[in-house]
Amino acid sequence: TDIGGLLGKHASVDEMKYVFEVRRALEMEAVRLACERRSDDDVRILRELAAKRDVPAENFVDVDLAFHIAVVDAAHNPVLTDLFAGILETVRATYEVTEGVHPPSLTSSHHQGVAEAIAERDVTKARAAACGYLEKTQEAIGSGSAVTESGRRPIG
Repeated sequence: TDIGGLLGKHASVDEMKYVFEVRRALEMEAVRLACERRSDDDVRILRELAAKRDVPAENFVDVDLAFHIAVVDAAHNPVLTDLFAGILETVRATYEVTEGVHPPSLTSSHHQGVAEAIAERDVTKARAAACGYLEKTQEAIGSGSAVTESGRRPIG
């Protein structure tokens, strides 16, 4: 089964919520595994990406996603990496819904909390930092504020 084709096409309001539930499960497990398996290089990359507060608006999504991908990569689980890659198209679409929910400074703060907790191998702290960010995203998706006339979210 092509997981990207299966999950990436899910862009209606309800379907986006379902994909977000999968994203949350994957990211929370990635945070746990990253705390256990991260390398010094992973920590360096996470800290560099978390520190990027002043990015132009047109680059924000790419920088933000790069951080989340780096967390998944730091888990050093190729299956988890492939699963996360399979939902990236829909995850990218959620940024249209959540625009303004996470200003760059707040996003950077959350990311720094996750990066430092992973550096310290503190699973509880890392999950708490990631959970706060993900809950705000989930609330924004649940509000259904960016639906097109067809009832589907724009992708891309």
